[in-house]
Amino acid sequence: MAEDTIEQTRPRSAINSKGFCWMFVCVSVALLLPAALSWFFLYRAGEFEDPRSIAKWLQRTNGLYGTALNNNARDIALSIYLERKPEIIVLSSSRGTEFRQQYFKSKFSCVCMMISNIEEGIGFFEKVKDVYLPKTVILALDYWWFSETDDHITQPAPDLGKVIPVSRDELLKPYEWIGQHKIGVSDFAAIVSGNLDRSPFSHEPKLGVQAIKKSFGTRADGSWSVMSVATNTDLHPLFTTIKLQMRNPDLILKEKFGRYAPDQKLSEEKLAILRDLVGRFEKQGTGVVLMLLPVANPIVEEMENSGRYTFVSALRERLGKLGVEYYDFFDSRLFATACEFQDQHHGGNAMYARMLKLILDRNKDSILVRHVDRTAVASIAERWKGRVVAALGEETPRFHEVDFLDLGCKK
Repeated sequence: MAEDTIEQTRPRSAINSKGFCWMFVCVSVALLLPAALSWFFLYRAGEFEDPRSIAKWLQRTNGLYGTALNNNARDIALSIYLERKPEIIVLSSSRGTEFRQQYFKSKFSCVCMMISNIEEGIGFFEKVKDVYLPKTVILALDYWWFSETDDHITQPAPDLGKVIPVSRDELLKPYEWIGQHKIGVSDFAAIVSGNLDRSPFSHEPKLGVQAIKKSFGTRADGSWSVMSVATNTDLHPLFTTIKLQMRNPDLILKEKFGRYAPDQKLSEEKLAILRDLVGRFEKQGTGVVLMLLPVANPIVEEMENSGRYTFVSALRERLGKLGVEYYDFFDSRLFATACEFQDQHHGGNAMYARMLKLILDRNKDSILVRHVDRTAVASIAERWKGRVVAALGEETPRFHEVDFLDLGCKK
């Protein structure tokens, strides 16, 4: 009888075991499938590509790279520079990203987003001095770099060989973007299937979710495409504050710290670092042009009327006495309108083309004469005045700049 019982229970045990295995497999697939799909989506979009590979791809395709996952703007800027080996560069923060190859006869690279203070300029020089140096560098300066209370932390030059692992939270980001309506389910499916052009604004080759979805990102020359900003598409929440401050510039007087805080003092130490950086470039045979970048008209006017930004006036005077070719474009009221700004301190394509034209008009002996395409900058400055983006070929007929800062600009 015992044997009969044992024989009867064996098949049931085997069935239970198989059922458990199938359940385990099904649960595992259910748990892993979303992560696997998300990984494949990010892989297809190019979000896992390393900076050197991206720079090579950009030069080969003349495409656009705009990541939604990585904080790698400095790595990309450095990689593009090393790949292009340009004759002339703009070395700057994000504020230089509107300078473009079309403005120059010489091979150009915008090494922008590279430095957030003057100390990082030294870091860039030391990183590349034994690899390649350009014939000419435009040091495009932010005035706040020279404040005693500048709060930008100095970062070392990027280590392009360092691999940064993707966290679980980052891996699942695509589902968060879908929930926030930054991408649609159709975008997800299209990218997984290999369609990497979901933007209506331009149709160049693309890598990175922001480039693919809204034509936002880095071009082959290191400049930036900001079509999504100009079309008021998926603007960053900070634009609420930006719009408010552009319409009510007296709000800068309430800033307690940062670039617009009043009553700052000029730092002699920072000026000494700038002289050091200029000297290092010149010693290696690289010509240097200093350029103080513009601030939007209403902000400049408020600074001037308040009388509480005298350190900026002192800086402008001191830069002119360094014995280096120097151009002061801080006061945008002299050559541009607020409609040509992305925000309080990021100018647009037409404005930056006009700045180069003004240099050639004012100084026939400038070292920029042999680099700048006079006809191109004059044409771009005139054709696209009043706008942020100059449509220089890659844009589609559906791209149309709007008054995204609500300043009453006619676009």
